[in-house]
Amino acid sequence: MSTASDVVPVRILATSECYNSPQCFQGVGGGFFSIYCRNIEYKDGKLSALCQTSDGNWLSATLDLNYHLENVDGIVRVATEPPGNFLASCVDVALEGMSMLKGRASRASGGDSNMVDFQLQLDDYVANIGGKLKIGGGFFSRDSSQIRFTRHGWLEALCRCSSNESLTSSLHLNYYLESIDGVLQFADSPPGNFLAVARNVTLDTSTMRLRGSLQRIDSSWRDFELNLDYNVKNVEGRLVWLPYPHAPYYAHENGGGGFGSYDASDDPQLVEYATSIWPHDLTGGDHRITPPANQTEKIDIARIIAKWDLDLMDRGWKQCTLVSFPKEIPGWRIDNQENGAFPIGGLWYYSIAVQKGRNVYASVLAPVGYNLGRTRFRNAMLHSRDQGTVLRIAPPRLTDPRQPPPQFDPRCAQAWVSSLNWVITTSLKRRIYL
Repeated sequence: MSTASDVVPVRILATSECYNSPQCFQGVGGGFFSIYCRNIEYKDGKLSALCQTSDGNWLSATLDLNYHLENVDGIVRVATEPPGNFLASCVDVALEGMSMLKGRASRASGGDSNMVDFQLQLDDYVANIGGKLKIGGGFFSRDSSQIRFTRHGWLEALCRCSSNESLTSSLHLNYYLESIDGVLQFADSPPGNFLAVARNVTLDTSTMRLRGSLQRIDSSWRDFELNLDYNVKNVEGRLVWLPYPHAPYYAHENGGGGFGSYDASDDPQLVEYATSIWPHDLTGGDHRITPPANQTEKIDIARIIAKWDLDLMDRGWKQCTLVSFPKEIPGWRIDNQENGAFPIGGLWYYSIAVQKGRNVYASVLAPVGYNLGRTRFRNAMLHSRDQGTVLRIAPPRLTDPRQPPPQFDPRCAQAWVSSLNWVITTSLKRRIYL
């Protein structure tokens, strides 16, 4: 039987290479700033600490909690639209231990008799990012209802859009999370399948805490707790997993794809390893995938991938650049590598690569003539980057209502899907990047 002291806060790192590096520490279900900070203090609305960097140095860091926190009828929480100015309606605010903020907050009716006690676990939302204190979160529950977690690992909810319409959405947590000796982490190489070694997994919808136990290598069990409001965001009616909760999520770009996002609508079975990658007598050694040199380069790759906004690849394209050198990330591009489409297993594919100079940082084979969806392209590219492997996107099911005719059907001619950053010149059958 596990005790309360056995509960392990869920945390992940962007890659296994930086497991003990505060520079690239990311949280699943929390920021856990106190793990890599010391001399933590709170005074007059400011949180201060010495925060460790990846090279072992300690930097002074300050976070303005009064700017980032708000009081909503006696509940102190992270403001989705700062400034929150919680101190205007709170008193006796102090830090208990290293990360628990406590005090008294007034309710909407006002008056001393309507003051209530509050507490906020700062480790749930504050992280040490490269020696700086950052606050973040997705807060999907604030504009979602009918939230539940299924026994197959799906988070499901009715998500409200800006138009006040509500859409049903789901996120496959079992695909993105894995257990490493009883510690829940974001899977470096999905599917993670954490439920294979889990028991008694339940979701408390009042706190958005997913709780359960994970089996360790020695067959003992370790409890875990996961704050879903930290890494999950509702983007216009769609649940999205945020690998980087402290980085901006550009929901206005690319049809809501955003920076570094993973789309809940993608079927994990549609991304497969390719057994035959390079046709035309090219050797795999000529097309090795280069791993990102550092965290900055990894983020730059995610940013160029976020620029991809095509849903469908048609026939007749030669070698060309499809997404060229954006101003904010110069040097990066996405190319169609081969001189046209080529067959693998009876189907025709394009070879799409994220490149800088002559180096390839992600490579995906996309079937010709299928409406895969832009987010599925992005996800496959992100997985290729993280796994260092060329990936092939399998054709969708024939019953998918979004699909045009199969690629060998004569009706499936030059049929691109118009999108945000592309315009079509019909007479030339060309794409021009704006």
